[in-house]
Amino acid sequence: MDAAISQLQVQDNRERVAAIQKLQAVLDRNQKSLNATDVGNLLNATVDLLKDRDHEVCQGALHVLASAASLAGDRLQLDFMALLPAIIDRLGDDKQSVRDAGRGLLLALMQVIFSPTMVIERISTNASQHYNCKVREEFVRVLDSAIRLFSLDELPVVQLLLPVVKSKNLHFLFWT
Repeated sequence: MDAAISQLQVQDNRERVAAIQKLQAVLDRNQKSLNATDVGNLLNATVDLLKDRDHEVCQGALHVLASAASLAGDRLQLDFMALLPAIIDRLGDDKQSVRDAGRGLLLALMQVIFSPTMVIERISTNASQHYNCKVREEFVRVLDSAIRLFSLDELPVVQLLLPVVKSKNLHFLFWT
């Protein structure tokens, strides 16, 4: 695990994508939970990768974090707030695959670490009023997926959607 994490720091994008794929394979083979040191090292390495300009690197980092969430359990809970701004920014990425991976990570966090209501409430203030209309659109999709997957009757949907509806870019609300 440490060798795969250390390879994430290389400058060449192809090598970085290969290192992400290797780390994903290590996490997929891992049957036991991650210890606190591994979680810390993984988060430190992937937070920088989430800000990368290469969409394959960002998408891979989001997939690695989703896999790590299931293995880390509550150890990831303390560092979740540090991940939120980067995850929200990835929801506005130009590539749909990166936005899908970000949405998948948020849903994985809802399933494994936090309650869905807590995740939605934490991201709602930043995502629903974000300057990027793609982030607001993906927030609505995350909200829709959470309601469908978890039957969230206790969510104040009107209050969560009001900032999005007040925005000037409403074209995404009319998609089917």
